[in-house]
Amino acid sequence: MASECWVAVVGYRGRYAVSDRGRVMSFMSRRISKNNDYILVPATGKGNEYPHVLLYSAGRRKSFRVGNIVTAAFLGPKPKGKEVNHKDGVKKNSALDNLEYVTGSENVRHAFRIGLMRHGCRKRQDGKFKGIFWDKRRRKWNARISIQTKNKHLGSFTNPEDAAKAYDRAALEQYGKFAQLNFS
Repeated sequence: MASECWVAVVGYRGRYAVSDRGRVMSFMSRRISKNNDYILVPATGKGNEYPHVLLYSAGRRKSFRVGNIVTAAFLGPKPKGKEVNHKDGVKKNSALDNLEYVTGSENVRHAFRIGLMRHGCRKRQDGKFKGIFWDKRRRKWNARISIQTKNKHLGSFTNPEDAAKAYDRAALEQYGKFAQLNFS
C-alpha cells in the first residue's frame, strides 16, 4: 500500500491537513486518539449523510463535508456548476481515487446507473427499453431522448431493438460515461 499523502486544508493552512485517503488531521487538537495522532473523527449525523468535520478558525467553527475538503485540496477549487461525486456510491469513502467533479445531472445519472436511485413507478412503454415508445397511428417504435427538459426525436423504427440502439447512440453522445444505456 502506498504511503498516505497529506496536504494543508484550503483556507486552514497550519491548522488542519487532509490526506488522499480522506482523513483530516488537526494540528491544534487537545484530544489525542488511540494512535497518538490528531485525526478528526467525522460525524455523519442522522441517516445516511456524508461524513463531515468541524474546522475552527478565529474562534469560529464551520462544518465541511470530508469529500469536499479532499477534492479542494487535491483537485483544486470546485469548478462552477460542478459537485463532488463518489464513484463507488459509498458516501463514507472520501478517498481521493473515489472522488471526482461532475455536473449535478451527471451525478444523478451516475446514482441511477449504480443503483443508488431508482426510477419512479412510471414503467417503460414496452417494459424493456429506455427512451422508446410505440406510435399506434404510424405503427412504429419511436426513439427519443430528453436533453435539458426538451425531447429530441431520434427516429421511427420497425422493431424496439433498433429504436433502443438509436437511443443508446444519442445517450452516449450526450451524456458520455454517465449515460443510462439499454445495451452495455
